[in-house]
Amino acid sequence: MARQYLSLVRGIFIVIFALVILLINFLLKQAVIQPIRPMARLAKKISSDCFDQVEESDIKSLEKAAKNSDKLGRLAQLFKQMVQAISVHEQSFAQQLQKLRAKSEQMKVSTKYKDTEIAYLKALQQKAKSLETSQKELTNLVITDNHLLIHSY
Repeated sequence: MARQYLSLVRGIFIVIFALVILLINFLLKQAVIQPIRPMARLAKKISSDCFDQVEESDIKSLEKAAKNSDKLGRLAQLFKQMVQAISVHEQSFAQQLQKLRAKSEQMKVSTKYKDTEIAYLKALQQKAKSLETSQKELTNLVITDNHLLIHSY
């Protein structure tokens, strides 16, 4: 009977111990792991340069974790500030990139216009040289004709 009693106490102790471990596991999961998950997801997206894939649910989970007054809550608040700052910088970079693309396009159009203008001016120079050459030839021809006329009289 003492043996059965000892086995019963041991069994009860093992069940209580297992329940306590499961309870501690559940509490740790709720208190530590749950607040860290949204930060880990966001950190992964940010580090892999996929910031545009950050979802609203990630931000809401982060805000929920940031409401806690413990160290993890403070970490979540700082992480939230970092995400907001990155978002602002991303938007600023996107605007600057758009402006640079527009300016680049303007420069291409301007360069094409200038190239066309330069080609036109070169063509005019060629025509002017050609006309100048023709004028010299005509002048030489007239002078030669005049000399011939003068010598023939």
